[in-house]
Amino acid sequence: MIRRILVAIGGIRANPGSNFWAVSVAQRLQASVTVIPLMDAGSWARQMPPMMTSGHAARVLESRPWEAAREGFARLREQCESVYTPAAVPWELAEAGNAPWDFLVRESQFHDLVILGLDDTYDPVMIPNFFEAIGVLLGDGASPLLCVPPAQREIGKVLIAFSGTAASARALKRYVHSRLWEEASVEVVCQNNSPAEAHSHLRQAGQFLRAHGRTARTTALSGRAPELCRYVTESGADLIVAGSSHRNRFGIETSSEVLRGLLAQTVLPVFIASS
Repeated sequence: MIRRILVAIGGIRANPGSNFWAVSVAQRLQASVTVIPLMDAGSWARQMPPMMTSGHAARVLESRPWEAAREGFARLREQCESVYTPAAVPWELAEAGNAPWDFLVRESQFHDLVILGLDDTYDPVMIPNFFEAIGVLLGDGASPLLCVPPAQREIGKVLIAFSGTAASARALKRYVHSRLWEEASVEVVCQNNSPAEAHSHLRQAGQFLRAHGRTARTTALSGRAPELCRYVTESGADLIVAGSSHRNRFGIETSSEVLRGLLAQTVLPVFIASS
């Protein structure tokens, strides 16, 4: 059961829609929320090259990034107050200091779910490489993750990408155990060039779901990763569940083609659990 939710807000110019997703989930599960702003004035200085012209330095100083960070933090506090307090959801806005990303990784170990915006919700100064950022969290054991688009949507259909691997089985189990959107219909999709193997995997997934009181439509697909990603986006799903066996702390590798493809679309939320 999810009792503590961690929300990462991506920067001074970031879309704050993750808070609206978090309050919806927290109300369903009677959970509390911790919000971590990935913004600090020092991060702007660390992005500067070691050698720069006086003109470039002057332009940076004119922007007064330390004030922008302070103002952004104040605006975020006001928004959290307006979103969580009327919904009676306990919340906290964490002071992440000068290393907000490291703080997020540490705090993820003591929360049941991490909510992140999808790629287009992040300030590129703070998160220059979204896939690397996700890889750091998965590599450090943060799981499950719920990656959400800026705009909220009703979850009427959940599509579970299931390949029979330990990672995909863990994602299936973590989603069911989370008790998120239990009223939604479920479709389990297995991509495998062997129809017999695909149906075997789907039979196992169906048995697990039925044991937990859930029924599901099952679909076997052949082909490569792009076909699966295309099917997912055209299936009418409102939420995608996917696994990751990723243990490389330097980002999701290009070989993780399915997961990269699912995260690259910025319309559907993606629930990720690692093995």
